[in-house]
Formats: sequence, C-alpha cells, structure tokens
Amino acid sequence: MSLLGHRRGQTSLELLLILSIILFGIAVVIPNYLSSSTSTSLISLTRSSADVACGYLDMGVIVRDTNDTYFYLNQLLNPMVKYDVHVGNVRYAEVNDTIYIKVNILSFTSLPNEQTVENGILNFIRAYIVEHSSARIDANNNLIYNGKKVIINVEVRVQ
Repeated sequence: MSLLGHRRGQTSLELLLILSIILFGIAVVIPNYLSSSTSTSLISLTRSSADVACGYLDMGVIVRDTNDTYFYLNQLLNPMVKYDVHVGNVRYAEVNDTIYIKVNILSFTSLPNEQTVENGILNFIRAYIVEHSSARIDANNNLIYNGKKVIINVEVRVQ
C-alpha cells in the first residue's frame, strides 16, 4: 500500500469519527430542545392569551367575533363593573404527560364574583390556545397540546 493510500484511509476514518460525534450530539440535544421549545411556546401562548383577556375586560367593550372566542369574556362585561386586571405571573410544571399551568391575575378593583371571572378567563384562554395553535379539545373536554394533557388554573386576587 502506498503512503498516499494510507493517508486517504486515515482521513476517511477521521472524517467518520468527527461525523459520528456530530450526529451523536444532535441525537442527544434535539429531543431536549424540542421539548423545551414546546413548553416555552405553550407558556408564551398562555401568557399572551391572559394578557388579551385582561386588556379586553379593562376596555369593557363587547366585540362580536365570528369564532366567538370572546363569548366567555362578553358574559363578564357589565356596565356596573369596571375592571382593572393584569397578569401577575404564569407558572408551569410538567408531570408525566400532563402539563400544569397556573395563571395569576391581579385585580385592582373589587369584583362581584371572582370565581365567575376566573372561569371566564380560563375558558377564554383555552379557546384562544385552540384557535392560535395546533391544540385541541378532546371528547372529555381536556385541552391537548402536542399529545399532552394541559390543565390550566386561573386565580384572580384582589389587591
């Protein structure tokens, strides 16, 4: 075997070794990245929908939507109630194939029925997520996002 043939063989082996290290790295990193990306997009979508709900209630004007996403918030609007609500924080936890999200809403005015406001905002968030993503509501009324069950809890606190 010539010296030139030996070097080509060595270069090919080195190239295969480097390529295998790169492919192994990709195989290890990509699933974690995709999982992280899924949770990040869901948190972002939840927070933005809660912000939309708070802004809508603060504005106090009923919008007739063809998809009727705002139906849940329209039920809360009343000329006797002035809203001043803001998103406090959004917390996320994942256990097995279930994602738990807790949305804290801060109200700077007293509300006639906090439970009704919580349910209205919760139902709006669920409808908003379904409308703006690949999420769906299954036969048991569970929110499913990327094959995982999502449980959202909305808590309204008066400051």
